[in-house]
Parts: sequence; C-alpha cells; structure tokens
Amino acid sequence: MFKPIHLTAAGAAVCAAVTAPAIMAVPALADGAAPTYVSFDKHYVGDGQFDGTTGGAAPGTVHTVCNLAPNNAVLVRLTCDWQISAGERSFDAPLTGILNWPTGNVVMNGEIASGWQAGAQVHETGHLVNAATLEFAGTIRIQP
Repeated sequence: MFKPIHLTAAGAAVCAAVTAPAIMAVPALADGAAPTYVSFDKHYVGDGQFDGTTGGAAPGTVHTVCNLAPNNAVLVRLTCDWQISAGERSFDAPLTGILNWPTGNVVMNGEIASGWQAGAQVHETGHLVNAATLEFAGTIRIQP
C-alpha cells in the first residue's frame, strides 16, 4: 500500500527537477514579451481592397490593399498592406504570405511599419468564410 505513494512522491520529485529549468525561462514572457492578438473580419470591396472590423487588443476597423501573384491554381502569393484604425492602437503592417484556395486558409508575416508597436513581428492567420463576398476572418498575432 505504501509503495505506490512512495513512487508517486519520487515521480513528483523527478518531474520537479526536470521542469524547473523550463519554469525559470518563463519570466521573460512575464516581462511584457507575450504576444497580443487582434481579431478581424473583412470583405472584398474591389480593386484588391478589403474593409472590415477588428477586435481584441485593437478594436476598430481594418483596410487592406492586396496584390496577388498566383503560383498555380491552388496557391497564391499575397502582399497586403494592413491598415488598422483603432485610436491609440492604430498601426500599418505590410505583410506577405500565401492563400490556399482549396482550403481557404491564409498565412502572412511581416512587421509593423508604423503606429502602435512599430517594429513588432506580425503573424496573420485567416480563413475564407464566405466565397461569394470574399469575406475573411482571422487573427493577427503581434509579438514585441
């Protein structure tokens, strides 16, 4: 009866010894380096432009101007200028990435060129939610 308890205590000691170095690395994130997230929902308005709304860390509006360069019938290279209008949290971020037409998934990367958190890395993930209106929704992760 005491043997399982003894093994559990020994297992906990080993677990603590193994995870202690990882826990000591966490304070870097606690110092403000954690990412912030901005949600978006936008639709096509013509001429490679999209308009919509944002939420999360920067509630407001989004306007993107995109240039497309198809690789093939499946993948399209994108270069988009993201303009987020959210008061003191407004920013402009030129991003590049890929649109996968069959899945509707978009992934883009870049950095904030001006405004709130200028110089921070940006990772955008979106998804086509309405093919008829070319409506995309997703998240912008900002990593200082």
